[in-house]
Amino acid sequence: MVIVFIEAIILGKTDHEFESEVVLNPAASKEGDNFHINYVVIGKENHSTIGYCRPEGPMKLVECWNWPIMVPEIKFKRNVYDYPGIVKIDDLYYLSYKGYADCNAHSASLLFPNPITSGKKEEK
Repeated sequence: MVIVFIEAIILGKTDHEFESEVVLNPAASKEGDNFHINYVVIGKENHSTIGYCRPEGPMKLVECWNWPIMVPEIKFKRNVYDYPGIVKIDDLYYLSYKGYADCNAHSASLLFPNPITSGKKEEK
């Protein structure tokens, strides 16, 4: 039998519009000593996207972006993102996810060279 201890909840909804309703389905990856967490967020008008944070150990977040890792660009992505997963192959990261529109689900992926610098933008 496996015994699981729940010490704290480190992810939750925030005051940021893109993650103001629900935070769920985290996907973690590790490179060197760094962990990266991508997670589904639902904001106003029931739009979802994917958020990013970086923990230090199991109980402390040292970086959380105040914006989504990506912005919907095509129709099926405007409704729901779900099941984010990230892998590194050679020097590229692949973020895969499901995009739902109405009753149809579509697989999609996003390629980028670095999980930390790719989505960074200046805070306003």
